Amino acid sequence: MEINMANNLESMKNPGPGDFIRDELEYRGWTQEDLAVILELDPKHISFILNNKQPLTFEVAQALGKIFGQSTQYWVNLDTLYRIGLENQSQQVKSAEIRSNIYKYMPIREMVNRGWLPEFSDTDELVEIVKKFWGIKKIDFKFLDNMILPNLRKSTAYNQFNIYYTLTWLNMVKIISKKIKVISYSPVKLNKIIESFHLYTISENGICEFLRDLNSAGIKFIELPHLQKTYIDGAVYSEKCNKVVAYTGRHNRLDNFWFTMAHELSHITLHLDNKDRVFIDNFNELNTDEEKEADKRALNLLKEKEVMKFFKLNKKYISKKNILECRNKYNINPSIIVGILQHNGILSRTNLNRFKEKVIEQIPDKYKWNASRLSHDLE
Repeated sequence: MEINMANNLESMKNPGPGDFIRDELEYRGWTQEDLAVILELDPKHISFILNNKQPLTFEVAQALGKIFGQSTQYWVNLDTLYRIGLENQSQQVKSAEIRSNIYKYMPIREMVNRGWLPEFSDTDELVEIVKKFWGIKKIDFKFLDNMILPNLRKSTAYNQFNIYYTLTWLNMVKIISKKIKVISYSPVKLNKIIESFHLYTISENGICEFLRDLNSAGIKFIELPHLQKTYIDGAVYSEKCNKVVAYTGRHNRLDNFWFTMAHELSHITLHLDNKDRVFIDNFNELNTDEEKEADKRALNLLKEKEVMKFFKLNKKYISKKNILECRNKYNINPSIIVGILQHNGILSRTNLNRFKEKVIEQIPDKYKWNASRLSHDLE
């Protein structure tokens, strides 16, 4: 005999009057047909009652009370509680479906913990929060598929990579960017920054000076940590009269910061001719010609050729001393020199890492968007 476990479990959670009638019939040894004869009802009608598909009328409830020895109210209450339970279960299922759909596209709990979204008490409130976040009128995430960028379509570096979480991070950057006011973008001022890029890396207050000059060139800078399953290093895009550069600090190293900035500024000069262009970068996987082109330009800004030539000519054990000699010769930060040597296999990934300072602590607070600031500024 085949048993429908789903129906049985549902019945156990919310027993209806039909389940109690079956118990009474079994106790008396009566069949469904016997009850149909006693109540003078069609057997099909009795089947619906036993399967809780037919609500009890007052007359049937009264008759059941007479037959089985309970009050009419007893059977009316059983039926009422069952119908209320069905309604609640239906709402619960619908709510679960809505939440699961939202959670598929957005890491909600992480976003709440980071202050990107406010706390919510129920599904209706969550729906309103999500609609406001995306600026949409109904919960339908099909629009995200149209936003997927070519350089992210075939990401294979990480099996857990989630493109929708990546677009969620980008939208958070865009929400923040609208709160930042700088002058209009100036290509001339950006070119001046690029010409002296390496000098910022050795200045005592180089990061502060660099970010200040970016703002003076009409470029907004935002430090916003990446979300789980996104593996983002940085991003750049156009916004009306400005350009926006975002940095995640995923590796939190000075050399990573300067390479990311050189890469994103290269995108601005090479590829942001179209206002709709967006580049979201994972430097473990640069899989388009444009990314490789920006990568090459960034390495030129960081004097990769000069550094490699210096150590090939010297052909000696790489030490702290000759790292500093290279720094003095080309005015480039030692962390970048070590990073270049490691990237090209000249130096072990474990050697001279003392030069690789942490960078997040060096970024002024005005550019950083942490949980407490977001919770306050996004209200």
